[in-house]
Amino acid sequence: MLKNVLASIGIGGMKVDTLVDQPEIEAGGRLSGVVTIKGGDVPQRIDAIVLELMTRCIVEARNDQKVHAEIEVAAARAAADIEVAPKQELELPFDMDVPVFAPLSVGPTKTALRTRLDVPQAIDPRDSDAVRILPNAAMRSVFQGMEMAGFRIAEVEVEHNPRHAPPFTQEFDFKPSSVRDWGVEEVEIAFRPGAGGGMDVLVTVDRRGGLFSFGGERGYRFKVPPKGVEPSDVAAAVRQAIGR
Repeated sequence: MLKNVLASIGIGGMKVDTLVDQPEIEAGGRLSGVVTIKGGDVPQRIDAIVLELMTRCIVEARNDQKVHAEIEVAAARAAADIEVAPKQELELPFDMDVPVFAPLSVGPTKTALRTRLDVPQAIDPRDSDAVRILPNAAMRSVFQGMEMAGFRIAEVEVEHNPRHAPPFTQEFDFKPSSVRDWGVEEVEIAFRPGAGGGMDVLVTVDRRGGLFSFGGERGYRFKVPPKGVEPSDVAAAVRQAIGR
């Protein structure tokens, strides 16, 4: 009876450790690895092993206030209904899809893989491992095109939007690197799902106001196929958006 009580309050319980095969993965790729479980001093049951890909982002709280919080980008189950004997060691492989529009690990954006064991009537053992989400081929061509057009990333922000799919938007703010664009405050881009498996690139040009001109924002959109485009084509589209 005493051992059962100890298990229920998490004393002498099991431990979990997750090792990913590749801590850097492209958006739209597949994350794989092994979950290692070490039994404690008493037998315990695991209802489920849950893997959650989490990212910190801006969410809307009460009174329209915006705060930083963790959101779930993707989730998977590695196993369920497991009996773990005292001191027993288990290794369970897993793999999970990383969404194409998962927030990229750029600037302050951080992502982690959280492993949680659902243990009845006990403190759930947890583990967390940093994961870097890299741009895929289509996104890389856009970033290269922005650089070719004369802009550099200055700020990155992820905002939760549960009314859209995917339920978050990552915005990349670019500043001009040349005086020829002195009239441009910034160019903001965001990736959204497009037709045929590609993506739409939403471009917002924020212009400065001057003595003989009005400031303000203008939107523009262009499509990128899954394999990407020539960076020079992206640069031309951005220059067109600026000149409109």
